Amino acid sequence: MELINKIKQNTIIFAGYGYHEKTINVTEKIKAGYKAGKREFKAGNDIAGDPLVGRRKSLYIVWTENGTTRSGNVEEGDGRGIILPNNLLIAD
Repeated sequence: MELINKIKQNTIIFAGYGYHEKTINVTEKIKAGYKAGKREFKAGNDIAGDPLVGRRKSLYIVWTENGTTRSGNVEEGDGRGIILPNNLLIAD
């Protein structure tokens, strides 16, 4: 039961990439990257293709950490990334 409580408190809840109504759910791709050791995620078509050609897309990630919901948002081409904490648990 303790592990289940930790997962609920420290995990990625949702990740989306796109532009307004043309947003793709990329939660599993972000989780896979995190499990592989990646901690910084930038917006780019390499995540899931180009959901809306000609528009600047955003990547947003929502996670919980120690019972607090947190989020990050970056735009395509701005050079910044969302840096996730090292203590998130990703269930198989």
